[in-house]
Amino acid sequence: KTSKTVNALFSKKVEFVLSATGLKGCPKTSVPEIAVTGRSNVGKSSLINAVAGVHQLARVSNTPGRTQYLNYYSLSNLAMLVDLPGYGYARAPTHIRRVWSEAMAEYVLGRGSDRLRAVYVLLDSRRGVTEVDVEWMSLLHVGRVPMRHVLTKADTCSVTALKESVRAIRTQMEIISGRMPEEEDIIITSTKEGGGIRELRAALHRD
Repeated sequence: KTSKTVNALFSKKVEFVLSATGLKGCPKTSVPEIAVTGRSNVGKSSLINAVAGVHQLARVSNTPGRTQYLNYYSLSNLAMLVDLPGYGYARAPTHIRRVWSEAMAEYVLGRGSDRLRAVYVLLDSRRGVTEVDVEWMSLLHVGRVPMRHVLTKADTCSVTALKESVRAIRTQMEIISGRMPEEEDIIITSTKEGGGIRELRAALHRD
């Protein structure tokens, strides 16, 4: 049954809907939304393309900070996947970084749990949990926004390094929230090898 409902979520081609500069520009639809966030160059666009099964749905670039809006994608008209601007891009002008941060904070804290069901925090397997990741994870916790953790680029790391990244996430979340997530709740992905994509789709369905 779960497999069928997951397939229903991706039964139609995932399509771009609109870009919003802030909360006021978000669509008025009542379908649930799941947002994706992470450091610039964490592999967010590649992961969205892999989950959607659509090449170049989200623009992939080697230049960090390419996503500058809240980009909405429709999942078979049953849910919306929201691609948030990457955070932590130091080369962007200060005022631009401030605009991005304010738009993201306004969205995740103001969208409401009836619409925004979860935020998926993407973390680079090679870097683990950085200071700016902790800042955003803390913001989500304080705002009582449900979050999931997704490790990207797993094919570039050893098994030992991946285990260390998982341990770091669990430790930081215990510090932030007083609760340590289970290891199986952290999704490990590789867009190059396709690892974790099925698990990520199943998680999107559950949320």
